[in-house]
Amino acid sequence: MSVHPHPHLPAPSWPAAPGWAVTGRPADPEEAAFRAGAALAHLQGVMAQPGLPLTLWRDR
Repeated sequence: MSVHPHPHLPAPSWPAAPGWAVTGRPADPEEAAFRAGAALAHLQGVMAQPGLPLTLWRDR
């Protein structure tokens, strides 16, 4: 499945998740909770971007 449904159009410039939030496994429950919060905060920023295909969110 392609995230960008129209390959002839340029890909949107959504911000990438910080590396520390997506690499490795959390060492303890506190770190896991922190990373989950960071991921949710990142999603809030991505959702605020204009041009986000709503079908991408609906299909998840």
